[in-house]
Amino acid sequence: MENKGKQSSKLAPKDRPVFLITTGRTGSTFLQRLLNCHKNLVIWGEHFGFLNSLAAAYVAMKSPNQNLYPRTPEENRGPDILLPTLRSPDIAIEWANPWSFREYRNFVKEFIEKYFASRLDSPHKRWGFKEIRYNNLQVLNMLKDIYPGGRFIFLKRKPEEVIRSKIFAFIKEDRWAKMSDRMKRQHIRKLYDELKSHYSVYDAFVKSNHNISTIVIYEELVAYPRKIINHLLRLLGLSGDTYDWQLAEKIIKNVLCKTKRDHEVYKLINEVLNNHKKVEIKGHLDVVDETRCSGWAFDKFNKDYPVSVVVSVNGKVVGKTLAHAYREDLKKKNIHPTGHCGFVLMWKNLGLELKAGDRVEVFVEGANVPLPGSPMVYEPRAVKEDDVSVVKREVDIKTDFSYANINLS
Repeated sequence: MENKGKQSSKLAPKDRPVFLITTGRTGSTFLQRLLNCHKNLVIWGEHFGFLNSLAAAYVAMKSPNQNLYPRTPEENRGPDILLPTLRSPDIAIEWANPWSFREYRNFVKEFIEKYFASRLDSPHKRWGFKEIRYNNLQVLNMLKDIYPGGRFIFLKRKPEEVIRSKIFAFIKEDRWAKMSDRMKRQHIRKLYDELKSHYSVYDAFVKSNHNISTIVIYEELVAYPRKIINHLLRLLGLSGDTYDWQLAEKIIKNVLCKTKRDHEVYKLINEVLNNHKKVEIKGHLDVVDETRCSGWAFDKFNKDYPVSVVVSVNGKVVGKTLAHAYREDLKKKNIHPTGHCGFVLMWKNLGLELKAGDRVEVFVEGANVPLPGSPMVYEPRAVKEDDVSVVKREVDIKTDFSYANINLS
């Protein structure tokens, strides 16, 4: 990752923009705020996707079929380019234009920089923007052509969460309540199909441009913010020394308090999506002892997205955590491609102390089937020194300000 930033470090800051691309309601404003905690980076907000129109013209101008454009700026002699077409009626005139493609490209670059970069208070600052309307390769490839030193960050979030958020953001609750069950299901399926289409664009771009782009999973960003931000700073070639971590922590705490949920809506979304896509949970509850429960879990058909595991004790839900801790054993055995599917939930973080005979059950959020190995009945045992070291290693997986463990009691 270190080389990605260094490859373009010799370019001027204005030639090294940062593009945060996603679809609506994925948490892009949250990530935008976190990126702006760096003192040498300014990420502007959405702008109604006006570059889409320029990108369409860019593709048309670049087409080899439009060979009556002047091929180079040197060929461009202003009105003189029309003279050959006037001397002979056999020569086409309809595609004679005053600019070459290279000149048009420079015009687009100048326009973008005047709009986004001209108001920066220092020539040493990098600029960029976030936009939810650039979910097509046409505009992404244009930005890549114009800014080879640019970097692209794509943000994904669990489809269930995106759809839930879109319902509350764009449909008034009284209107949603008046919809028939059939209309609600159709709307959810439409949102899901649109989301899949957008995500496929991100995947295709990153696959072809892995050295200048990355995909961030929102759930991972929330659970492991320091790890993800450091990863992004390396991609962008920015120093962590000028990143304001104190401000970032305030932003994280503020954002995580604003999530609104409607369990009936969420239940309907999960029902529709489970009928619309393949879901197969793999995992196991490995350990239940006096300090924690731990194991692993993931969706076989959606390995990119860490699942949330819900823990209950004696039938009462006590908490949940994200299954994204690194399990080297699972990676070595080719059970999971990255190994990031483990979970550890510490009882002390939930204010719990297990008693002999307590029945611990773990299942994936949205699925009603317990993980293999679950339920497990707690039986006290003497704690050995080796056990303490294992617990410490698992706790160390978390970052300085991780919000992976959430108390639901």
